[in-house]
Amino acid sequence: MASYGIILGTCSNREANYDAKLYWKQVSQNIANNTTTIRVWSVIENNGSSYNWSGTLSNWRLTVNGATRTRATTTSDSDTSWTWPSGWTDSETGVVITTYRTECIPEPVLYEEFTIPHNSDGTKTVTFSHSYSLLSGGAGPGNVSISGTMVLNTIARASSISSFTMPTALTPNTANSISFTLTTYSSFTHDISLKIGSTTIKSWLGSTVTTGTLPLTASEVNTLLANMPTAMSATITLIVQTKSGSTNIGSAVFKTTTCTISPEVKPNIPTITASQAISMPAGISVFVKGKSKILFSIGNIGMPLNSGTSIKSCVLTYLGSNFTCLLSDPIGSASYTTPYLTWSGTQNFTITITDNRNQINTNIISITAYDYSAPIITLSGTRSGSTITLSRAASTTYTLNNQNTITLRLYKRAVGAAWAELDTYALTDSNSSPLSVSASNVAFTGHIATISYEYKCEVTDKFETIASPTLLFPATTVEAALSIGTKSVAIGKFVDTGETYTLDVSGDTSLDGDLVITGDLNVSSFPSNTKEALVDLIYPVGSIYITTSTASPATLFPGTSWQTYGNGRVLVGYNPTDTLFNTIGKTGGSKDAIIVSHKHKQKMNSADTGLGSHTWHTGVPDDGVSKYGAFPADVTATTSTRSYVYTETVGASGTNANIQPYIVVNMWERTS
Repeated sequence: MASYGIILGTCSNREANYDAKLYWKQVSQNIANNTTTIRVWSVIENNGSSYNWSGTLSNWRLTVNGATRTRATTTSDSDTSWTWPSGWTDSETGVVITTYRTECIPEPVLYEEFTIPHNSDGTKTVTFSHSYSLLSGGAGPGNVSISGTMVLNTIARASSISSFTMPTALTPNTANSISFTLTTYSSFTHDISLKIGSTTIKSWLGSTVTTGTLPLTASEVNTLLANMPTAMSATITLIVQTKSGSTNIGSAVFKTTTCTISPEVKPNIPTITASQAISMPAGISVFVKGKSKILFSIGNIGMPLNSGTSIKSCVLTYLGSNFTCLLSDPIGSASYTTPYLTWSGTQNFTITITDNRNQINTNIISITAYDYSAPIITLSGTRSGSTITLSRAASTTYTLNNQNTITLRLYKRAVGAAWAELDTYALTDSNSSPLSVSASNVAFTGHIATISYEYKCEVTDKFETIASPTLLFPATTVEAALSIGTKSVAIGKFVDTGETYTLDVSGDTSLDGDLVITGDLNVSSFPSNTKEALVDLIYPVGSIYITTSTASPATLFPGTSWQTYGNGRVLVGYNPTDTLFNTIGKTGGSKDAIIVSHKHKQKMNSADTGLGSHTWHTGVPDDGVSKYGAFPADVTATTSTRSYVYTETVGASGTNANIQPYIVVNMWERTS
């Protein structure tokens, strides 16, 4: 490498007497542009021989690093000593300048200047090529040729990034660092920046570190996390600008790498509590199948401080299904209320909190629900005169963790009177299963023989009251064929109904006259088999029921099944002798009549009956036989002329409505 130099050439004439030379010198270097500017002189020297020259300079051509310069033909000065340009002394060239004649070719332009771009690493080797002709009779140097290469001083270049990583995953509020290695070409400083997207996380100005680590504070890590709200990893960029003092060396270079977030950065573990969502009977704190709804209250919903993301969802999972919980605003808690419980036993309920990076945290709570059904009650008894003996019992197997209770009550009344409670048996807080109370063969006395009595029991637990069937104990003595109550009359028995304005008959009833009913006939009290028999009598299976109502007859006659019948059709009577109507349920016909193209003819024939008298047969077809019923009588008239009339019309084909006047109703067929 050098900042100046000399390249020697050859002469085609008297080479022993002349030295052809190129002198070059570095003028300046531009670090930013990576270029060197040099000046080049072309010199011919007399090496001490007594040869002088004068003549024409031609074909002057100088090429440096591929750039060519030329000069016009000139007349060379002779016997002229050349003085070195100012600022370039003998010591600079390293060449001893003799006292012999020296000529700068050409004059008066002493040099050419070139700006040479260097390689990207700052190095440069320059190629020189120079030629000209200087003829002076037989004494000049003739054709001169000079070529060679020179290595310029290297220009310091910008550093490059060899490697860049962030070896440790990010954790909120925790310092971190980046690792990198620079390839440098000189002892420069560097301005280093770390970016994510368009956000600069940190800058290190004037750094002298070329390999190793650079620190990130906890706050800077939190900024990185804030720029990664929906992902567990992201691309970060290291930007390096090489500096020489305050001057940029080349352009900034960059390299990317991936930074990741620690998998421990996830939602907080939620808290869960379960409580009754609806009011429960006093003393019931457990969850009960069919009676309880569970309110889940979820707390501690959130992210660790400065984690850079937020909560996306809260989901409750149980019995194989997922249910989205209602998040509070701002997010911090959530709730979910189940439907009425359809299960018993112990179930696990899992709360899953998901953030916007799809990281999750869970918590599990186990809930026990107790099975439940209404209590069972029985009541039986007998009457003997004024004494009625009863046995009653109530029980339940659903103790509800010893929180259920049962109470058995007995009620009595004379028929038509108000109910009165006789006694109560209660069982509470028993550890036995099932819970049960009973009273067997208990005799109740004091009943009037001519009065009918009713007894019933009710059992009550924490949720329901169940009544037993009412037992009727009829009067034991009939003293009159006719019994008249306050507003009722009984024949062959005592009045023992609570209904008013009634006639109550014991046994069969025979009427010699008509039965006239001015009020409603209430069939609701008929025995079910009686009502079914009436329906079967009036509408046996296969019957057709016609109505203007859209409701199925099954709603009027419970226990029967019906299907719509004859939709869009009219009914036709059965006729075993007509093939169209000899099968029940057979269908046919069309509401549109299809007419085929045809002709209508009328021919009037005449016959003589005397002079001027003729007879016409009207409307008779060609064959003389009527196919359309009776025709009018023949017409006879007297006329002086005889004439014949024949007419014919054509009927068109097509489809024409053939619908009789109608009214729409619903028809149903009983199927069972």
